[in-house]
Amino acid sequence: MDDSYGSITAGLLIGLDVQVEDLEDIELEDYSRYYEQYVSDTKESIDTIKRIWKDHPTTCEKQMEDVAKMLLSEVQGEISENISSWRQEDHVEFIDHYRNVIGLYLIPLLKDIDKDFSNCLAEKFYEKWVEEFPSGAFEMLSYEQIADEGRNPFTCYITESIYKVLNRNDDYDCYELSAFRQFRDDYLLGQPEGRELVRKYYETSPKITSKIDALPNAEQVYCQIWEDYLSLCLEEIEESEYEECKRRCIRMHRNILELVEGA
Repeated sequence: MDDSYGSITAGLLIGLDVQVEDLEDIELEDYSRYYEQYVSDTKESIDTIKRIWKDHPTTCEKQMEDVAKMLLSEVQGEISENISSWRQEDHVEFIDHYRNVIGLYLIPLLKDIDKDFSNCLAEKFYEKWVEEFPSGAFEMLSYEQIADEGRNPFTCYITESIYKVLNRNDDYDCYELSAFRQFRDDYLLGQPEGRELVRKYYETSPKITSKIDALPNAEQVYCQIWEDYLSLCLEEIEESEYEECKRRCIRMHRNILELVEGA
């Protein structure tokens, strides 16, 4: 790759000191303003990406692969540099900050550069991001889908949805959700197949919850998931029966997918 392409990643990252709150905590009007500022800050990098496509259309996919690798490497560097100042128990929340920035600004920008090729770069970067940070998965949306349609790339996942239905504390730090996150980080991600399991869960969960929410008996479905799977999995976590919990989670995910696909 031309050395000048290395400036692309620096340019895309330089504008990421924008508002990083979850979409639920930011007004769409403010989001649009922050996004437009990000577009302005990254103009030079975007122009370079467009030049790659124009000058090398037949090898653009390989070029985008290289850009995606470089971009992830830069993000990893920033995370490594800054995460040391956070308490160990806050590391997951720190990764979520980067997930929010990437999902609200970087991915929408990459998807909107040029419809002919920008999805290629967005998808390649997202694939590498999730491979490195499985718990940082989200739904890839364009700016129009977020700003005009009000869609949220961080649609709440199965456990959070269940807790809302059960009228329990759905705070980020509540006991049950913290226990599930600890199981994910301390056990599941350390297993040979664990990263792939977590990646699939986070990639499919937004679609699963959307389909369940559209069912006339959505509350009943969520309650059944809690009774049949998650409440038992929580007991297994408390008893350090992690392998049993993992198998139960796999069955839960498979059965829920079959349920919503047949709906």
